[in-house]
Order: sequence, then C-alpha cells, then structure tokens
Amino acid sequence: MKTKTKIRFADLPKDYPGLCRVFLPRPVHDAVDYANVAEVADAMALPFGEGEFDIVASALVLHFIPDRAKGLSEMKRVTRRGGIVAGYTWERASTENGAPYAPMMRGLRAIGAEVMSSPTVPEASLDGLQAALATARVENIEVTKVEATQTFRDFDEYWRIQTLTLSPAGKSVAKLNDNEPNRLRNTFRTTVPIAAVG
Repeated sequence: MKTKTKIRFADLPKDYPGLCRVFLPRPVHDAVDYANVAEVADAMALPFGEGEFDIVASALVLHFIPDRAKGLSEMKRVTRRGGIVAGYTWERASTENGAPYAPMMRGLRAIGAEVMSSPTVPEASLDGLQAALATARVENIEVTKVEATQTFRDFDEYWRIQTLTLSPAGKSVAKLNDNEPNRLRNTFRTTVPIAAVG
C-alpha cells in the first residue's frame, strides 16, 4: 500500500539536496522534488499549521536559535499529537567541545590564530536539552549521547573537509594570512591520530 508523504525543509538551500541524503532513506530521497519543499523560515515562528507533521526534526540548529524554548515550542506546535519531535546537536561546553571540527580549532589556537565559534548554549548538554524540552511541554522525553568515530583516507582528505567554510573552524582557516595555513597544516598534522593502516 502506498502512502502519501509530505516533506518540508525550513532554512535549507534549494540547491542542497545532498545533505538530505544523509537523513532520508534512498527511495524517499530520490522521490523528493527539492525545488518545491525547501524554504527559508524563522525557527521561532514556523510557517506551518498546528499538527501538520508526524515528525519534526532539527539538525545541528538548536545552538543558533536565539530563543531555544520558543523554537522547541514551535516544533511541538506543528507536530501532530502522538508525533515525534527530534533533534541533535554537538555536545559543547565552555571547557569541552564534541564537534568534529574541535581538533582544528585547537590547532588554530596553537598557532595564535583568531578562532571563530558558534554559540555555546545549555541545550548542548543532555541535562540542558532535557530541561528545554520539558519547558516546551514535550512529553515522553528521551535524550541520549551518541558517540561516533569517522576515519579518512589520508591527512589530505581530512584537511580538505575540515577547511570547508561550512564550520567555524573552516571559516577561521579561510581568514588566515600568508603562510599561516601551511603553519597550521604542519602543526595540525602532528596532533591528528593516525590509524594503523595509515
């Protein structure tokens, strides 16, 4: 039996369907008309009706929302009763950074470079996220820590990905002057764990 599925992306560029491949099963991804489902929207005032969706998810966005309680309340508002409100973000605090670009940021600091950073918010911890969801009156709350390890073909692949200007670390590298990128690269190479297979 076929069912009709409605997918909407808020604040996602219309020319960036590749990101969605990470989150959606392949058959669903291939069936989506991305030109008609993406739009720029305010996370604190979603342009959707009450109970319009079965699942509402936030991917690495919570720490950018000025009023997270309002943003979570909006996610709950547009989710049908009994639906799922879901999301994830990097675990970050003033003394700890679980983002994958954290080693690059440490390397930037080691050479005395200016380091850009996204906001550190209470919702970047399990307790903080639990409290925020409770404040938004989300029911049957479950929060968990997911640890993942990513490997790269070689240092060059790691460097190329970490210097993309999609993250604070990549934007910081882009602002380096003259020979600073080479200095960072040489310094950084000595601090990145190398797998036994190279």
